[in-house]
Amino acid sequence: MKPNLRIVKLADIVPLMEYESAKVDYLISSFEQTGTIRNPFALASVSKSRYLMLENSSPLEAARRIKIEHIPAQVIPFKKALKFTADLAASDVLLADLKRFSDMFPRSFYAAEKTCEDKNDRRWTVVRISKKNVTELDICFPRNSSGRISPELFTFLRFLGKRWSYSGAVQPARIKAVNVKAQTDRWLMRVINLEADDLLYAADRGFLFPRGLLKFNYGHRLIGIDYPIDILKEPVPLNHKEQFLHDLVNMRLNSGFYDYIKSGVYLLNY
Repeated sequence: MKPNLRIVKLADIVPLMEYESAKVDYLISSFEQTGTIRNPFALASVSKSRYLMLENSSPLEAARRIKIEHIPAQVIPFKKALKFTADLAASDVLLADLKRFSDMFPRSFYAAEKTCEDKNDRRWTVVRISKKNVTELDICFPRNSSGRISPELFTFLRFLGKRWSYSGAVQPARIKAVNVKAQTDRWLMRVINLEADDLLYAADRGFLFPRGLLKFNYGHRLIGIDYPIDILKEPVPLNHKEQFLHDLVNMRLNSGFYDYIKSGVYLLNY
């Protein structure tokens, strides 16, 4: 199936995750030096004029700062069955930080040394902190009477993010390839009971998850198109810019140049 490629108005995109300042600076430099946007943004279409960003919002923030009004995007439809995971690896973990947060925000959550009996209980949003050979700890944030996630969840994740070092979750295949001792200080933090409606609720209220927490299954990713920023800024109809996007991708695929094959565009058989 061909990727759904569009030219999308930047103002119609809502971020789900925080951006990384260093990454934003790098992308701004890249945009200005190359004059192109290399990879289409990964978006989910909520309506005709509203999209959710399915990756860290660093590219979105960089485009805003250099005043780009439209961007190339690979779009999937937003569905309640949207598949995603919510986990991060964390180091520099001090469990005493959980007590500090509880003291600052009494009754914001309930901690249990034993894992929740039913992880699908929609009364809670559960942050599960675990480490190999260490008891799992569940931090349970009660939902409101309408089943909405608690704002304190985001305060909690930001609080820990300033004290712990977040990184992408370690994949099982990689765990086997590294020295076990090098992984002894790494914990896995997973947010359980999140559904697509929760993401929409968070986006509506401007709540942002930590960068890298959400990982979406949106099929094959198209990369390496190098769409010229000058064309995005030209005062021509949007459908012309969109047609140019499709023509550009086909040109990349038919060129046979190593750079485009290496980047993965050719392998998608667009």
